[in-house]
Amino acid sequence: MENTREKSLTELTTKARHGEDFYSKIGAIGGSKKVPKGFAVDRELASQAGRKGGLKSRRGKVQSHNQ
Repeated sequence: MENTREKSLTELTTKARHGEDFYSKIGAIGGSKKVPKGFAVDRELASQAGRKGGLKSRRGKVQSHNQ
């Protein structure tokens, strides 16, 4: 966000209305929500995506440390 006069006035109003720790509280609430999403929901999809990425990789095959 830009640092404008309007933004700073809005922030001062919010802090006056809801308290000094308002932004800390809403940040903690958002960070504590545990909603399953992404690859945690569908392991098969994660496996397919990893395979696609591995096939497109330009690094070559993995070599063992014993050689």
